[in-house]
Amino acid sequence: MPLQSRTEQLGGGLICRCDAVHPLTQDAVFLASFAAPQPQETVCDLGTGNGIIPLLWRAEGLEGAITAVELMPQAAALARENFSQGALKAPILLLQEDLRRLPERFFATFDLVCMNPPFFALDSARKSPNTERAAARSEVFCTPQDVCRAAAELLKPTGRFCFCIPPARLEDYRAALAQSGLTMVRKQLQSSACGAPYLVLLEAKRSNL
Repeated sequence: MPLQSRTEQLGGGLICRCDAVHPLTQDAVFLASFAAPQPQETVCDLGTGNGIIPLLWRAEGLEGAITAVELMPQAAALARENFSQGALKAPILLLQEDLRRLPERFFATFDLVCMNPPFFALDSARKSPNTERAAARSEVFCTPQDVCRAAAELLKPTGRFCFCIPPARLEDYRAALAQSGLTMVRKQLQSSACGAPYLVLLEAKRSNL
């Protein structure tokens, strides 16, 4: 039975169709704001899920080309539906691809690459029996090394990579960035209601710049 979906209003006449596996999360909203692409930049959202981050960018006035990458069929179907709405002032390209094997024609073409990656190492948390939920939460299909390598391949020489992770994964990603020739240049902590940081928003650029 298909999961029941709901509609979230984003402003500017745009909506986002979500379901229980691919909801609209605060993390995505924080990341979209943190990345803050310039109006004419060319951007890529890896693991786009239901497409919420590209939709938020369009709602905020991003006019440049957006490419969204999603491997999971259910998530890609939601994103495809969301990207077909008439209120979009510019199209969003959806690639149903594995970020570990992206077409070379996209290499070195983006000013900004963004991702809200899986938070948990595969052996560190109970894996959901739902394949799409497991892929969203645990590193079933991509590790920090895979994520950072994909970002480095896609970025223009002066481009930037923005992503968010739990504080406990910071050193894992610092090492993965270094392996891909990237280095952290900006960090922002997001705290929970009790005051403890639960999310780190990060920006990275090429180490040799």
